[in-house]
Amino acid sequence: FLHIRSLQNVITPSSSSTSRFKAVFLVPIKALVAQQCAAFRQAFIDQPDSILKPIDNQVGERFKNLYQQFDIFFFTVQKFANFLEGKHADLTKFD
Repeated sequence: FLHIRSLQNVITPSSSSTSRFKAVFLVPIKALVAQQCAAFRQAFIDQPDSILKPIDNQVGERFKNLYQQFDIFFFTVQKFANFLEGKHADLTKFD
């Protein structure tokens, strides 16, 4: 909902008027990452696939590049905690 509203410029982005909405969707187990990403794809059927990105084990250092390409990221809680601890992700950069 917030992503769609941000596209309509109804809400103010957190950092600047040119920034894109960024969000993390956390799930408790790995099997739910793909399932929830697929459910979101159905909700965003009229949006490009490039807004959604499930995060797997091989991402690590590449996350900074992926952050520029995608808007909504799907993580397990543990994987996101590892990304924060490893400084691959910065919580303040998400809406």
